[in-house]
Amino acid sequence: LTNARQNLQLVVQVCKEYSDQLGNDNIIKLFEEFKSYEGLYYFIGGIIAFSQDSNVHFKYIEAATKIGQLKEVERITRESNVYDAEKVKRFLMDVKLPDARPLINVCDRHGFVSDL
Repeated sequence: LTNARQNLQLVVQVCKEYSDQLGNDNIIKLFEEFKSYEGLYYFIGGIIAFSQDSNVHFKYIEAATKIGQLKEVERITRESNVYDAEKVKRFLMDVKLPDARPLINVCDRHGFVSDL
């Protein structure tokens, strides 16, 4: 692969286009298998507004965290009502972000303030 970034854009575009046929879970597994968290972030970023799947929202938070998109983690924890709050809280506590706002959002919105 001579131009990995360009190839990644193409793969993400194809995955978005055929996500109904391929299935979001299968696409997520594919990106994770190749440890392409950037690809995962861009793929889910294109479908998250329409998804009611808590796992899709969690995987987006996870991928955004791993590639350093902390403002997006903060935004999605503030705006989404779909993610599994307990699972996201545990994940954010484990990764120990330099900015605690995403964790504060989850705990404040879902009654986990005492866990802070």
